[in-house]
Amino acid sequence: MNYGPLDEIDVLHEHQRKGVATGMWNHAIKLAESTYRGVNKRVPMPEHSIFRTPAGDAWAKSTDDSVPDNQFDRYNSAREAYEDR
Repeated sequence: MNYGPLDEIDVLHEHQRKGVATGMWNHAIKLAESTYRGVNKRVPMPEHSIFRTPAGDAWAKSTDDSVPDNQFDRYNSAREAYEDR
């Protein structure tokens, strides 16, 4: 089994608002917690990204987990300014 960072959670539009992303998030937490207690400590705890779309930001805040400040708008503004040079 391969382990790596949780880069994003995508849910098809027709399945959104049904708890699918939250279920995947909670499963990732349980997997990390169970492997941390055991011999295999290769699964890190998931963390919310600092780059979230407005929908992703609302979802992250709904999980009641620690949510870092969202840098999405700042990043896009800086990128646009750079591209306009």
